Amino acid sequence: MTGPFQIVRKTVFFYRENFLDCLLFGFLSQMVSIVGMMLSPLSRLSALPNLSSEWLSENVGQVVTLGMTWIFWAVLNLWLYLLIAAAIAKLVWKRTKNEEAQVVSASLSAFEQGGPLLWANMLTAFIIGSAAFCASILFLLQRAAANTPGGGLILSLLLLACMSGVVFLCLKFSLVTPIVLLEGKKGRDALNRSWFLMTGRESDAFFLFAFLFAILLLFGVLMGFLRGGELNTTVNPDAATFSMIENIIGIVIAPLFPIGITYFYQDIVAHEKKF
Repeated sequence: MTGPFQIVRKTVFFYRENFLDCLLFGFLSQMVSIVGMMLSPLSRLSALPNLSSEWLSENVGQVVTLGMTWIFWAVLNLWLYLLIAAAIAKLVWKRTKNEEAQVVSASLSAFEQGGPLLWANMLTAFIIGSAAFCASILFLLQRAAANTPGGGLILSLLLLACMSGVVFLCLKFSLVTPIVLLEGKKGRDALNRSWFLMTGRESDAFFLFAFLFAILLLFGVLMGFLRGGELNTTVNPDAATFSMIENIIGIVIAPLFPIGITYFYQDIVAHEKKF
């Protein structure tokens, strides 16, 4: 099998060869992020008069409506992200096989699988989110028992194990999107297929994601140098320039993960067919 470093090289090579298409997908992804934050129902919280427990108890209906609206908005944003990632995956899959593939056709193919993509990824998010919730509970308990000899150590070990479990689940289900899109699996079948394909390949996936995160970290360090300190985005004229640069970097790096995951999936499937 191809190692994680070679997958990163393939990702960078594909990005270079399809630069404008990748930028287009990156732009769409960044626009979803920006518009999602601007129109998020949670932004209304700043306009509420008082968030005290008394106000919340007297306005339960408004709080519930706001919460349900936020859930709908979060699901919609997730769906849009998935469509963009799936379109990139389809483009990578087709072009690496020297098949004709255009941005529009790849996007339409992703849209046709929009329902199964959302459902499978929501199942994945529920499983990983449940593990993360358990980790957060253990973290709070560990903080509360920090001064308790013995008990704090046990909780720290349990917290470490739970956090490792969260990372493990993220790795095991990392192929769900290309499996739904390229194999037509749905729901639990897609999760089971991802779990099966990733068996024995968790370390490769870990190092692949580590390489990709290293690229993100490099851009983050660059942004830190450019920023040179905290900026007040409401009054500092340099903040607008910084925000624009940040968005441009977001556009550039957004397609990296979908491309890398698709190459990783492609490599696993090709290896599987040999045996």
